[in-house]
Amino acid sequence: VPITNASINFHDSSNFTLSLWVNLGISFNDQIIYRIQTPNNPASVFYPGLQVSQNSVILLMSTTQMTQTVLSCPRSIVFSKWEFVSITVAGQRATCYQQPLLSTSSFSVSTSVFTPVSMTSSDRLFLG
Repeated sequence: VPITNASINFHDSSNFTLSLWVNLGISFNDQIIYRIQTPNNPASVFYPGLQVSQNSVILLMSTTQMTQTVLSCPRSIVFSKWEFVSITVAGQRATCYQQPLLSTSSFSVSTSVFTPVSMTSSDRLFLG
C-alpha cells in the first residue's frame, strides 16, 4: 500500500499540518495529490511553495522509496465533522476521515482507517 500513515494536527488558530508517509517504490515520477475537501474551501488557493487548484495540492516526490511529506495549510480551511482528506498516490486513492478527540483540535489517522474509496465532492460521511 503506497500510503502507510498520516496525521493532521492543528497548531494554533491559523495553521494545521498534514504529515504523510508514502512509498512510491520504483515510480519515481509519481505525483501525490492531496484533496482537502471542505464545504467552504475556495476553488483555488496558494500556499507557500505549494499550489492548490480545484481543492487539490499536487507535489512531485523525490526518488527515495519512502518519503515523509509535511503540508502546512492555513486554518481558514476549517475541518468539520463531515470533511475528509482524499489522497492519491501512484493511482491509488485513500480517504482519511477526520476522527476528532473530545476537547482538542487535533486528530491522527493510520493505515487502519485508510479506506480505498471513490468519493465525489457531494459525498458526506458522518462519524460518531
